Amino acid sequence: MPLRIAVELPSDLVTPGELLADVRAYEAAGADAVWLTAASLEPLTLLAAAAAVTASVRLIASAPPPGRWPADLLDAVTATLRHLGPDRVALGVEGPVRDLDAVAAAAAPVPADGPVPELWVRVPAPNGRAAWREALAAAEEAGATGVVVPHAANLLDILRNPEEDDRQDLAMATG
Repeated sequence: MPLRIAVELPSDLVTPGELLADVRAYEAAGADAVWLTAASLEPLTLLAAAAAVTASVRLIASAPPPGRWPADLLDAVTATLRHLGPDRVALGVEGPVRDLDAVAAAAAPVPADGPVPELWVRVPAPNGRAAWREALAAAEEAGATGVVVPHAANLLDILRNPEEDDRQDLAMATG
């Protein structure tokens, strides 16, 4: 199975319209997921907007900390997200997990014949195609299911055209 790619976009990267265009562009470039990180704009609202304009990319945002939103409001938002992006929307938890034993005890055990847990590895923004290939190879060698990479100016181009010599688009544009 090929390594999956998740792109991390800050919610205040650009205007909301440009952010949604970036989400769609990453979807078209083959990214498996887009993670909207908290910044000055509220990520769950942007997640709902992204779900409405995409069809296949998985969308992830940080869940608000406990007690920040009233439970009934968070339930309504979660129901709306499920409606807009069925099987594509996920909420993540940011920050360090202080008690791994408590997390493991709270998690349902995976049955022997059940799904295999996924391993996602954070990699730095690529500094060129060679560095990107090296990061992917290292993650694959480590047994990762996928990588989470922060948005970078060159990332979309690298995802669309992973090989150096595969630049017919530029040759046509420059003559």
